[in-house]
Amino acid sequence: MSRAPVVPSASSQDSLVRVGFFSGSSLSGRWVVPSQIRLFAVFGGLEIDFTDAVWSSDEVVIDAYAVFGGIDIKVPDGVDVVNQAVAVFGGADVKRITPVPGGRRVVLKGLAAFGGMDVKGPRPPKG
Repeated sequence: MSRAPVVPSASSQDSLVRVGFFSGSSLSGRWVVPSQIRLFAVFGGLEIDFTDAVWSSDEVVIDAYAVFGGIDIKVPDGVDVVNQAVAVFGGADVKRITPVPGGRRVVLKGLAAFGGMDVKGPRPPKG
């Protein structure tokens, strides 16, 4: 499996913040992934898709907070996900992840309070 090149951090932003406050926001397609991402979904929703993204580092730390809201994160095949999030009357789930040794990694931190966070890898082919 080949992976997209890593873009030097000097040519990208160091962090990214997305907020869904009684609203929604999505990020997909070709975009440069910083090493730090902060997500806030309060009575709203966020969708972040890493499938076609260009990584600025092999590890991304996501600080995510879902309060009566939801955060959906999609990662490509081969990415490892470390779930360090805390859920109180909510959920923080990681599904369909097939990491590759020495591959890229997403570290999910934060809180789901009466809300949810889902990180999913690609769906397996039908057959």
